[in-house]
Amino acid sequence: MIGYLGTQFLQSAQIGVVWAVVNCSAVAASIFIGCRYAEKVRGSSDSKLFSVWWALVGYGILWFWLLQPQTSNAIGLFLASIAMLGYVVMGLWLSSRFLVGLGILITVQAVVGYILLPGYFSLWMAITGGGGLIAGGVYALRNWR
Repeated sequence: MIGYLGTQFLQSAQIGVVWAVVNCSAVAASIFIGCRYAEKVRGSSDSKLFSVWWALVGYGILWFWLLQPQTSNAIGLFLASIAMLGYVVMGLWLSSRFLVGLGILITVQAVVGYILLPGYFSLWMAITGGGGLIAGGVYALRNWR
């Protein structure tokens, strides 16, 4: 949410800094949460899922380099679709209709915003993408025990 809001409302020189801070914070939080709750959620496919996410990051970097999206909207759509592909793959792997549905829903919302709301795409993504992931996290926290 914060990254997309920054993209919508800040000057272009500040956007890279916002995304760097957001991404580094997200990685640090994920590592912390993963280590803190590892015993409660660890399963036999952990290392494979971890490898899938790293492969997705690697391919995402390659595709980004090859495709070279030029506008902030194109970059935002590209990154959102890569992340949501990860959710869909993880959902298929874990037989979680919830994760598959969340990944597809946010991808569709991203494409709709990209096409229909180009001037407000980042705001749209903050609300639908960020809000959807927060709502999904709350759902998972309450229902996955």
